[in-house]
Amino acid sequence: MKVSEIVVPHAKILEYGVSGSWKTATAGTMPGSKYWFNYDQDNIISLAARGIEADYDNYDGQEGYVKTLEKLMHFKKCAEAKEGLPDVIVVDTGQGFFRSMLTHITRLAGRQEKPEIQDWGLAQERMRNMFKEFIRLPCHFIAIFHEQWEKDEVQGRSRGRILLDGRTFPDEIPAMFNCFFRFVVTPVKDKEEVVKIHTTPNSIFPASQKFGAALLPVEEPNLAKIWEKITKHMQGIKDGSIDPLKGKEKN
Repeated sequence: MKVSEIVVPHAKILEYGVSGSWKTATAGTMPGSKYWFNYDQDNIISLAARGIEADYDNYDGQEGYVKTLEKLMHFKKCAEAKEGLPDVIVVDTGQGFFRSMLTHITRLAGRQEKPEIQDWGLAQERMRNMFKEFIRLPCHFIAIFHEQWEKDEVQGRSRGRILLDGRTFPDEIPAMFNCFFRFVVTPVKDKEEVVKIHTTPNSIFPASQKFGAALLPVEEPNLAKIWEKITKHMQGIKDGSIDPLKGKEKN
């Protein structure tokens, strides 16, 4: 790609962290009009309570998968017509997004409980394909996941992992995103807890490139400021003040 062709891309952000770590609130700081796919009834309540301005609907339950697919097709038509597409689309949460597909597939197969291995694999494949369709849309896309902890029996340590109904998160899905943020809540004596976003590569997301050079290892939970940094970084590459290989300002 020629430097003259470099443009600021749309954000494709995957957020994950423990429950209550401001993931939803932080997603609301992304500038522009928003549409929220809610797979948890509590999220609808929290959007209004936190003053997040967004169009939203409840996609939890048996019909969640069909409703999601219909809305996705609507957004694709909006993109083709170049009107009516929101600036930001949020999937909250990824576990609920997956569960709605799994529920739909097992009920079609006549299995109400304890999905078979092939059902889980089919749902995972559909999830991957639908993420690809969301990411192709010319707008920002944010997927929110809860973090679950598991014990590393070899090292004797606990570590955070993104899991789907007790199974490992598909390795190829994180590669679709250009930003990957882990939310951590730190208790502070005699003060409110502090929320930080970890932006450095880790065991789940090992890539060292993408926008890591534009950000600090730990950022404040404000996507507007984070994306402003990335925009400035990309502009620097375009005007020649930043080395695109090293990700730093030229001497």
